[in-house]
Amino acid sequence: MIPAKTIAVPGNNLVLLARCLKGDLDARQELAVRISKLVYIDTNRAAFSLGLRLTREDVDDINQEVLIKLFANDNRKLRSFSGKSSFERWVYVIVYNCLVDRSRSADESERRRTSSIHASTGSDPDSPTVEDTLATQSSDPREILMYRALVETLRPACKKVLTEEE
Repeated sequence: MIPAKTIAVPGNNLVLLARCLKGDLDARQELAVRISKLVYIDTNRAAFSLGLRLTREDVDDINQEVLIKLFANDNRKLRSFSGKSSFERWVYVIVYNCLVDRSRSADESERRRTSSIHASTGSDPDSPTVEDTLATQSSDPREILMYRALVETLRPACKKVLTEEE
C-alpha cells in the first residue's frame, strides 16, 4: 500500500494541514514542500498578471517569505485558513499579495530616490533648495519672477498622480 503522504491529490493538502496543525512534523514538512511547489507556480502566474519580471532569486525569496508567513508563530497564518476557498487558491492569494507588497515597496524606494525641487541641495537643512538655486542663477528680476510664477503654477500639478498614459 502507498503511504498517504506520497499521493498527490489536492484534497490531501487539507488532510496534511489538519495533521500539521495537530503537531505532526512529517505532515508539516510535506505540506511545506507542497506549498513551495504551489508558490513557484503561483508566483509566475501572479507576476504575469501584475506585469512584473522576476529573477529566480526573487521567486526563491517570495517562496521563503510565504513559508515564513505560514509557519511562523506556531502556524498562526495556517490556522487562519477557513476553507471558504480551495487551499490552493488561498496560497495563490498570499503569493499575489506578497508580490503586490514587493511592487509597492519597490515603487516607494524609487520615489524616495528622486529629488524634489523644494528639497535642500546640501546635507545642511539651511542650504538653499533646488528651486532657489535655479531662480537665483538669473540676475534678471523679471526672469526670477517668471520662474517663480511657473513653479507656483506647476505646484498643484506636481501633487497630482499621473496615469500611465499621461
